[in-house]
Amino acid sequence: MNFAVVEIAGKQFLTRKGDVIETPKIPGAAGKKVTFESVLLHWDGKKVSVGRPALKGFAVEGRILEFDRTPKVLVYKFKRRKDYHRKQGHRQDFARVEIEKIVTPGKSAAEKEKPAAEKKSPGTAKAAPAKKKPAAGEKTPARKKPAAGKKTPAGKKTAPRKKPAASGKSAGRKKTSAAKKSGSAGA
Repeated sequence: MNFAVVEIAGKQFLTRKGDVIETPKIPGAAGKKVTFESVLLHWDGKKVSVGRPALKGFAVEGRILEFDRTPKVLVYKFKRRKDYHRKQGHRQDFARVEIEKIVTPGKSAAEKEKPAAEKKSPGTAKAAPAKKKPAAGEKTPARKKPAAGKKTPAGKKTAPRKKPAASGKSAGRKKTSAAKKSGSAGA
């Protein structure tokens, strides 16, 4: 099994040999070969290769079978009570492509013939310098303390929060009933 995720016109397609996919319209004519070089992921059954964003040396080759259009989608807009109605149809163009081959990078003939003695071993590469650790008798550098005159935000105290006054429907009813009594007495 050999799978590849390829990006075509901003969309991603999972492909393998023999698949027929419907892509957004691409340049070319029916029967022509096309190559998609933006391979995002490849899986050969054992190893998964993931690109950042695309894999170098990988490609997907296919042949354009035909160009067609999707079934019609109706777009209907209206605004109630305004006598506004608009009806519009839309059919999206697409290309039907048959996947013929997934191209993977192989070792070149020059690399195969190169003797094993000339190849660099992984141990010869320069290692990153190690951080120095203090010896048994040495002290580690101390952290800087804030200036004596300044207060830190952690030392700042805040006043306790006050509970809000009674609110809600019951408080509002009491006020209105009291207002009615005082208003009727005054009239």
